[in-house]
Amino acid sequence: MNTILTRLSPSNTSQLLAAFSSAHAPIKTVQLIRNATAHQNAETLQGVRQRASAYIAAPIVHPLQAIFWIDPGTKDFLLLHAIEEMRDSSQAAIA
Repeated sequence: MNTILTRLSPSNTSQLLAAFSSAHAPIKTVQLIRNATAHQNAETLQGVRQRASAYIAAPIVHPLQAIFWIDPGTKDFLLLHAIEEMRDSSQAAIA
């Protein structure tokens, strides 16, 4: 994102960089879950499982099950928490 914003050079580059450069763990985890679901194999499933320690997590056999892990800070499902984080980042970008 940094490279794209720097090359596009919009007038609010610093604001956008501040909003989007603080990539949050739940967003990255959802991206990992999506990729593991699209490209199912033992390696991608293991990548998702490695993130379980950051959440209140039940064992999974399919990557998509991880969206129901619980964020310990908010007590929300991982997917809902990630959506909130994306909403917060987008609000910061346009504020």
